Amino acid sequence: MDPMEHTRHFKKAYPLKKMYSGTLESPLFYLFLLAVTLFSIFYSLDIFSFFTYITYAIGLDDLKIIHSAVIALLFVFVFLTYRYRSLTKILKSRDLENLQLIHTLSETKQKYRVLLESIPDAVIVINYDWKVLLANDMAHQLFIQESKETLIGVNLLKAFSYFAESSILKTMQHVMENRTPDVMVDSFSFDNDHTRWFEIHIYPVSEGIMLINIDITERILAEAALSESEQRYRSLIDLSPDMITIEQDHKIVFANPAAASMLGIHSVEELLGKPPETLLSIIDGHRDRLIQQFEKIYTRNVSPSFEEFRFVRHDQEILDIEMASIPFIFGEKPAVQHICRDISVRKKAEEERKEAAVNLKLLQEAREYDRLKTEFFSNISHEFKTPLNVILGTLQLYDLHLQGTTLPAELYPIIRYKKILKQNCYRLLRLINNLLDITKIDSGYFQIQHRNCDMVSLVKEITLSVADYVHNKALSITFNSNTDQKHMACDPDKFERILLNLLSNAIKFTNMEGSISVNFIDYGKRVEIVVKDTGIGIPIDKQEVIFERFRQVDPLLTRNHEGSGIGLALVKSLVEMHLGTIRLQSEVEKGSTFIIDLPVIHLEECQPNNDPIEPPCNVEKIHIEFSDIYHM
Repeated sequence: MDPMEHTRHFKKAYPLKKMYSGTLESPLFYLFLLAVTLFSIFYSLDIFSFFTYITYAIGLDDLKIIHSAVIALLFVFVFLTYRYRSLTKILKSRDLENLQLIHTLSETKQKYRVLLESIPDAVIVINYDWKVLLANDMAHQLFIQESKETLIGVNLLKAFSYFAESSILKTMQHVMENRTPDVMVDSFSFDNDHTRWFEIHIYPVSEGIMLINIDITERILAEAALSESEQRYRSLIDLSPDMITIEQDHKIVFANPAAASMLGIHSVEELLGKPPETLLSIIDGHRDRLIQQFEKIYTRNVSPSFEEFRFVRHDQEILDIEMASIPFIFGEKPAVQHICRDISVRKKAEEERKEAAVNLKLLQEAREYDRLKTEFFSNISHEFKTPLNVILGTLQLYDLHLQGTTLPAELYPIIRYKKILKQNCYRLLRLINNLLDITKIDSGYFQIQHRNCDMVSLVKEITLSVADYVHNKALSITFNSNTDQKHMACDPDKFERILLNLLSNAIKFTNMEGSISVNFIDYGKRVEIVVKDTGIGIPIDKQEVIFERFRQVDPLLTRNHEGSGIGLALVKSLVEMHLGTIRLQSEVEKGSTFIIDLPVIHLEECQPNNDPIEPPCNVEKIHIEFSDIYHM
């Protein structure tokens, strides 16, 4: 505001009449006015005549007295005039001083008002009756958002209930009573359900108390966000699978749980304060690279990157680690943060992948070799079968020519040699058939022709068909069943090969006077065919490999027990193609038991064939399956 405007405002507010009221009421001033009046009269009339008349009027006739009185009056007049001028100068000087003082006070008041309004915080002065005496614009915006006249004179406790309900009331009362300032932090919920936090400074003043409300909502929210962010990052560090440590003065001052786990320590507290070299020692071949990494970070200011190192743990376990180190200031002191990732599993996986690649290559080579072998067996089987059929055909023609013919005694050995030749042809034919079937099974071309048939009758016919071979070896064979009939789906021809193979093994490995039994057991939804003998048995350590191809219990047995090692492998494959299983129970010198477990399946599109099964096991098939049994 302009100084002249302050002056005009002051004169308007405080007129001069009020300023000099004390001077106008003084008796001396009235005497001065009387002297001025008399002087005016003397000046306009004949002074001596005037006083002469006065003297005569009062009865005085001495002129000396009159002259003396006139002179005295003149002296009084002069004195009063001088005094008046002096007082006027003094009053003018005081007036200027007062005006300057008022102007200074007005400027100071205006500065403080501007300062008060410029404060970004709400300032309120409250008297002892809790009425607002002073409030800046920020206080109005905060509490009522109206003009300041609305807030002045308002009872703070009645107008704003949250003052009376919050803990700030006790603090304000304490400041009023003890006249000592105080500070507190509290939150207020306004009409728009918006909560704000304030740091409230309460000061005692002569009128009551002054409240300075500093809005710290942003700070509170920032601190909460910072705390949440810190907690989130703390959780990330704690849950990180990588080892995170801080090294300062060659000691570990911070470590996450993964560090303790990676270093084989029970708790993080055991790591703190320990030098890293007491927990890990780097392998010599990696030491130079580790020093180079630290040199890059400290001297060349190169960004950290993960590099692979190999350490030896305190318990001598080797760790493959990816490590990056970052220098920074921790607690106002230089420190280094190490981030280590255990790549031992990855390294092992890489080695396993390399090994798997090598094994895959070997497997592919083995498969190729197996394919070539299968093709070779198939080709060579066909090549063997053609001349073998010619030999068997020739032997059959020879038998036809010898029928009804009496040979001389010297030709009897030829008959025996013919039988030996024919038996070995059957052995070759059996081997060739087995090789061809195994090849077909491997290539997926072997077919099972299911049809519904009476399994009890089928198993019985096959068992009885080998009775001559059993009796020739002085063995006994029996067949038992808990049911008369059991119709189910199977391939009679393939099942014949299964049972003949098992009976052939039973005859081969059962000594004279031994016994063989075949039992058919019906369990409703499944059946069991049990072939049991009292032979030499199979050792426990050989029972797991007995169904593998080309595996035999003892390949160096006598010729009475010779075989190719394909039969039981083929039996297992044929049983599995019937959706069944086969298992072995055996004890050395007490015999063996083969148990075939088959599910009962019916083909709906086919009617059960109740006709008696035509013996599938003709004499030639039996000769082929039993061809490796000598001295029949």
